[in-house]
Amino acid sequence: MPDFSTFCLKTKLDDGTPVTLRAVHRDDGPRIRRAFHTLGSETIHARFFEYRAEVTEAELAHITGVDFKRDAALLITTGAGADEIVIGGVSYFAIDDADPPKRAELAFTIVDGYQGHGMGRLLMQHIIEIARANGIEYLEADMFADNIPMLHVFQHAGPPLALRREEDTIHVRLELRGA
Repeated sequence: MPDFSTFCLKTKLDDGTPVTLRAVHRDDGPRIRRAFHTLGSETIHARFFEYRAEVTEAELAHITGVDFKRDAALLITTGAGADEIVIGGVSYFAIDDADPPKRAELAFTIVDGYQGHGMGRLLMQHIIEIARANGIEYLEADMFADNIPMLHVFQHAGPPLALRREEDTIHVRLELRGA
């Protein structure tokens, strides 16, 4: 099985912006916090289902401490070294105790100025590859029903998709089995 903790891909967004898609590192907490502070209030609300001013130390430790089996996280960055800036990310976290887990919760965050440039599609493609390699059968996510761009990413991800609406929330389930 590949070691996804060393995953790194140099690529370009739809508008030609050069970016790096890579595995999260243990020392990425400060970069992720800086990215969070650039998010608009509506982006924060769409991602966390609440308005908040900060990402907690526990949340940073959780995302930077993934094992790339039960849990995984990828970042998209611009620049390099001390000038590297996180502009988006995706993660999944196992939500059952099976070994390997069958179900994982999926979450995306894309910095406002980079939304609509193909990052969701790029992140989705690679997190699905990692999840499949790790035996995950279902990726699940909750999103607001009015988040049409994210719904579009899910609808074009490739795997069979099930949607269930509850008031203003849509529960998304991607089936990765058999692919």
